[in-house]
Amino acid sequence: VSQSRYGLFVPNSMSPGQGPGLYSVFKPIGIGIKEYRVTIHNFWGELIWESDSLDELGRPAEAWDGTYRNGVPCKEDVYIWTIYARYRSGREYKRPFNGKMINSGTVTLIR
Repeated sequence: VSQSRYGLFVPNSMSPGQGPGLYSVFKPIGIGIKEYRVTIHNFWGELIWESDSLDELGRPAEAWDGTYRNGVPCKEDVYIWTIYARYRSGREYKRPFNGKMINSGTVTLIR
C-alpha cells in the first residue's frame, strides 16, 4: 500500500444479531494505518472494548460485537469511541466536528 493511500471511516451505529453485514458489529474501516488504538466506553466511562490490531495493509482487524469484555451483551444505548491512529504517511486521524478536529465520537447500539 502506498503512503498516499490512507483513510479511516468510523460507523455510528450497529445492530448485533441482525445477521451478517457491515453494521452487525462496530468495526472502523481504513487503510494505510501504521499505529492504531480504538476504545469503546459507556456513559460512565467504563472501558467496554479495545483493540490495536491491524492487518498487513494497515486496516483495523478486529470488531466490537456489542458485548462487555466478559461476553455479556451490552444494553441498547449510545457508547463513546476514541481512536488514535497514525497513518503510514505520518498524518494522524482527526475528523471535523463543530469547527474542531477530534478523534472521538459515538456509536449507537440497536438491539
